[in-house]
Parts: sequence; structure tokens; C-alpha cells
Amino acid sequence: MLKRDWGRIVFVSSESAINIPKDMIHYGTTKTAQLAVSRGLAELHRGTGVTVNAVLPGPTRSDGIEPFLEAMAAKEGVPVDQMATNS
Repeated sequence: MLKRDWGRIVFVSSESAINIPKDMIHYGTTKTAQLAVSRGLAELHRGTGVTVNAVLPGPTRSDGIEPFLEAMAAKEGVPVDQMATNS
């Protein structure tokens, strides 16, 4: 990319990199490390045609996350919809 003076690097991180969930410290830690790598690469390539970015999507209520939400709601003793809103 540097030889061509053009390129795009995009990391898909997570808002968990900034707001680490207490039940998922291992996940948040890896996403925080990913942000450090993306920031370092961005600084390294400043002034070139190579850009480095990280996107931090938040949780999305989907079929795959429902069992996780249900378990968290049961543990906290709250309705699933409330857990989904508070997450």
C-alpha cells in the first residue's frame, strides 16, 4: 500500500473497547488492543495515501444474541426487553 501510496485498512472493533462489559472483560480487552493497533498504524501512515480506521458498532439485538440476553435477564431478575434496552 505504501509503495502505491494508496490503501484502506478498516478494523471492525466494538464499543466494548471503550465501555468494557464486566462479564466480557476478555472481549473488551482484545477490542481495546485492536484500537491501539489501528491508532498506531494511522499515526505511522499519516501524510500518506493509506488510511486506517476502526469502526465501533454497538450491540444489535439479533437471533444470535437472544440466548445471551435471556441469560443476563434471568441472572439480574429483569425482563429481557429491559435488559436489551439497558445493555
